[in-house]
Amino acid sequence: MIITQEDLEKEVGTQALLELTDLNNDSTFNQSVFDDAVSDALSFIESFFDLPTLPSKLLEKIAVDFTLYNLREKHGLNDDITKEQRKTNERYLRDMSKGNIRKSLEESSEQITKKSAAAFRHSTTRMDLGGFND
Repeated sequence: MIITQEDLEKEVGTQALLELTDLNNDSTFNQSVFDDAVSDALSFIESFFDLPTLPSKLLEKIAVDFTLYNLREKHGLNDDITKEQRKTNERYLRDMSKGNIRKSLEESSEQITKKSAAAFRHSTTRMDLGGFND
């Protein structure tokens, strides 16, 4: 699995994670709520690409963020900052799917495509400017 309960506890603390999974308000950790949030996060990531065997640290962090977003959503706790972070993570996933950011520790730097620094592509085909100055 790409993320564990321990990963989320490192991010928000044991008590906060317990509260996020406790939908019945009985002060107990709800494993099925946790598993659903993780599953939803991983499914969302897989809508961009297949999960690698050895995910990069950034991809692991994104999975944690999406899981926490899902848990907070169940309580209506997502604010504008959290929603903006989600959009940023979605941009990272798009870049990973295009090969611009490493998603796996197995990928070499040669496998990551380099973007051109040019603002536009040059072509050897001449433009027809007839009537441009008329």
